[in-house]
Amino acid sequence: PVGSRNHETVASLRARIVAEYPEHAPAPYRELPKVLERSGNVFGAEIERLEGPRRPDAELAFFPGCTLPYFEPESAAHTVRLLASLGVRLSIVDGVCCGGPLDVLGLEPRRENVEANREAVRATGASVVTAACPRCAHRLAKDLGLPGVRVEHTIETLERLLPGSSVLDGLRRKLEGRSVTYHDPCELGRYRGLYENVRRVLAITGVKVVEMPRSGSSSVCCGAGGGLRSVDARLSREISRRRVEEAVQTGAEMLLTECPSCVHNLRTGRRRDQPLAVKDVSAMLGEALAEPEHGAPA
Repeated sequence: PVGSRNHETVASLRARIVAEYPEHAPAPYRELPKVLERSGNVFGAEIERLEGPRRPDAELAFFPGCTLPYFEPESAAHTVRLLASLGVRLSIVDGVCCGGPLDVLGLEPRRENVEANREAVRATGASVVTAACPRCAHRLAKDLGLPGVRVEHTIETLERLLPGSSVLDGLRRKLEGRSVTYHDPCELGRYRGLYENVRRVLAITGVKVVEMPRSGSSSVCCGAGGGLRSVDARLSREISRRRVEEAVQTGAEMLLTECPSCVHNLRTGRRRDQPLAVKDVSAMLGEALAEPEHGAPA
């Protein structure tokens, strides 16, 4: 309420600890810069290339990030399907980590990564880059620096393109009356101020949003943010379980969010006896596109 930028203070303190007192820094924090240098992503593993269009004359470029294709490949495929249906020329960006995870340590992205992503975006010819990860959208908007190229989060892209698309009526017929609750990702809301955008997109598809008590700007973390999951998985899961329980209490049939890390952590926190699907909005819409309409042949 008083405008304190706590995340910046914490990041600067972490940067000092890592630089001056590395023996007191958690091992994952010490290793992260080395992992990014070796592999180009936060997992230190080979991430499978997403299926989808790659072209030099795109209007819209999709930056998948690390978490979506690594942890949630099906969601990534559904998101690509949705974006490809919106009536604009789409190309996937084969980039590397945006450097956002280094933010939690108060460190700047690697110059080599920034330049690699700049070249990968330039190769698509697109004037708009859309990112599924709020942190990726935040970093790319700061770092790309390409004249005439704008960076959006996927929910901004959907709000802009879905109303005039040829698929909206079909989505509405399939989704009308579906009951969901929505978890506001910290970085989508607090970094980019995107709260009502998601709800407007869901509204035009006929989806009913049942709000949790803590939502919008009063939302709470799912437990994945700030690097917590890498240093205290137990606490991260406990926080996630509390959030999933809030969602269950709404009576909604589905828990939606719009951040790959939130999706993964909320799924981790869901208990087996909780019949609540956890999906991100883009993937849910893309999945619905693939479903046959009632009365239509499969």
